[in-house]
Amino acid sequence: MTPYREFKEVSVVNYIEGTDEYGQIRQKGSSQSKTYMAIRVANQYDVNNPLYTDSTHVGISEDKTLNTSQQIISDGETFNILYVIPSHRYYTYRLKKV
Repeated sequence: MTPYREFKEVSVVNYIEGTDEYGQIRQKGSSQSKTYMAIRVANQYDVNNPLYTDSTHVGISEDKTLNTSQQIISDGETFNILYVIPSHRYYTYRLKKV
């Protein structure tokens, strides 16, 4: 079974994380690109693993250039990339909805 039918075009935004002069969390996109990704709600089956406890969604993509300093925007929803699980054909991304 291939996930191609669930792949959608998503925007990839590089962001700078930190606080502004008022102490508010700031995440400003600096550049955008497009890629294809399938995103699903994550099952919370492995709650003892600290890498997975904060993730709300799982993404799968053939794009191997994505990293944790980027955000995914899909259908108006923004996701932080928390963890990258490399594989041969598809990379799995643990995402957190912002």
